[in-house]
Amino acid sequence: MDVLWVGEAPITLDSVTAGLEDERYGGVAVFLGRVRSPNAGQDVHYLQYEGYEEMILAVMAEIAGQLRAEFGELHVGMHHRLGRLEPGEVSLALAVAAPHRQAALSACAAGVEAAKVRLPVWKLEVGALTTSYVAGTSEAADVL
Repeated sequence: MDVLWVGEAPITLDSVTAGLEDERYGGVAVFLGRVRSPNAGQDVHYLQYEGYEEMILAVMAEIAGQLRAEFGELHVGMHHRLGRLEPGEVSLALAVAAPHRQAALSACAAGVEAAKVRLPVWKLEVGALTTSYVAGTSEAADVL
């Protein structure tokens, strides 16, 4: 069972792991990506995340399926926030439950990398000196 979510509510460890419980799954790996400051040597006041929610959820589902194809039986929790986030707030969370720890750890790492490249999410970085969209590597830029 996958728990995929995008929205403006805060992301917590409990929210991204809820629904992944399965007594057959002994390994659960979690990644929490937070807004950082400074970035590239400049203070960050906040990030403004934008994205098309239905497309984000569809890509999340594709990523979860690809993780299962590569790493076997898994449950995936993937959450991404939109809107204004202050330094320290969680913007991306990924949790993977699997029968064994190595599959959970490997799938979690691969899922984070896939999310960073594939999710159609854009972020505007507002700092003390500059405001600019953060250059990314999203494949979504090629189709939008």
